[in-house]
Amino acid sequence: MTFDDVLVRWQKAKTRSARHRLCAPCSIEHEYKGTQFGHPSTYAFVRFDCEPADEFTLDVTATWPANLTADYRHLLIDAVSAAIVDVLFAADSPHLGCALTCTEVRWDDVGSSEAAFYRATKEAMTALRDKEKWSALTRTRP
Repeated sequence: MTFDDVLVRWQKAKTRSARHRLCAPCSIEHEYKGTQFGHPSTYAFVRFDCEPADEFTLDVTATWPANLTADYRHLLIDAVSAAIVDVLFAADSPHLGCALTCTEVRWDDVGSSEAAFYRATKEAMTALRDKEKWSALTRTRP
């Protein structure tokens, strides 16, 4: 099997097993501040509005700084997406029952990077998963 084959099988297994649905709307944010001032991976801020949903969705309505190219904004959204997958989907019992909207980001021209946005999102999603109330759902097998 190739990498893509394994990912497809992983996705199928995760979406047909027990999963969790967010119980109530909430807002989650995290400001990541690394310890090495001036390092290109020391700052990012993300805020998400979170709603209960039958299926997972992610929308990004935040305004990114105008000096970032469209291609780089896409890389930052990829980093945000990777953190969401790592925390909410890859859990023993996936937390797929929510609609997330990234409503705010903050960027520092010296200290921000894809890695910083990954870390900020990972912390925000960990708080969402661990501190908010979720209900267990089971899916019927195909």
